[in-house]
Amino acid sequence: MKNILFLSGMALLSVVSCRNEDNEPQNLLLGTWYYTKTVTYSGTTNTVLNTTAADNCNGKNNWTFAADGRLTARLYNATSSGCTEDAQSGTYVYDRSANTITFNLNNNTAILPVRNLSTREMQLQLTPGDDINGDGVADPQIAFLVKR
Repeated sequence: MKNILFLSGMALLSVVSCRNEDNEPQNLLLGTWYYTKTVTYSGTTNTVLNTTAADNCNGKNNWTFAADGRLTARLYNATSSGCTEDAQSGTYVYDRSANTITFNLNNNTAILPVRNLSTREMQLQLTPGDDINGDGVADPQIAFLVKR
């Protein structure tokens, strides 16, 4: 009976351990993320100043993060004949302590702060921000991405 309880307890512990591991930020990042909108917030009050929703082309933009640090980006631009795809590949590094992602694509490097990362949504700060509302404080732009 003690052996059965012990084995049941170990099985439960391993299931709980796996679930916690799945929610680690590095694991949450893995997969394909699609652009949905960009929101500009007031640097003073954190209220929304502007929202730009994805259009028919940039709404297809997606980034695939692999466990081995590889990154594939598919970016779409509007043309007179529809959308053209610009596929790029490179690497990424997620810095958990700084809560940033370093993107290395086509010999270009960008370090973006991660504002939020969950199983379904990621928010990346695109710029330190321009002073959109004229109050003397930079207003950050945040890109919203969803995992499908």
